[in-house]
Amino acid sequence: MLADEVESLSGRDLRAKLKEFDQELTLRLLPHEKAEGEQVYPFVARRLGGAAATEPMSRTHVEIERVVAALIHLAAELPPDGASPSDLRELRRLLYGLHAILILHFAQEESSIFSLLSSEDEPAALEPSPRVPAGAGR
Repeated sequence: MLADEVESLSGRDLRAKLKEFDQELTLRLLPHEKAEGEQVYPFVARRLGGAAATEPMSRTHVEIERVVAALIHLAAELPPDGASPSDLRELRRLLYGLHAILILHFAQEESSIFSLLSSEDEPAALEPSPRVPAGAGR
């Protein structure tokens, strides 16, 4: 996993892997989370009688977006000749943090929201949850 490799990669290789990971996050994960918030959560809130049922998942969306933004920013600021030890620690911390919040978020979805939906109820445009991106965590 990328979080385990950050210290062993050259500056060039680290930047390349972070760019690839950034694309996975921005093209796959973030659009899924946005669609979920716009399509699934209002449906579930109506079905359960209020927005309180989706509040924990909404909060994890905010945290996912915050960590992804921090990762993208840090990756963009890395010098071409290699990251400092503090940058490497921060990258590792953010990658493991993203991994943890995604595992929690997907577990929340599976145990509470998607168990309420039958196949005919589920909003058609929403794809299943992406799994934890390969670069995050273990």
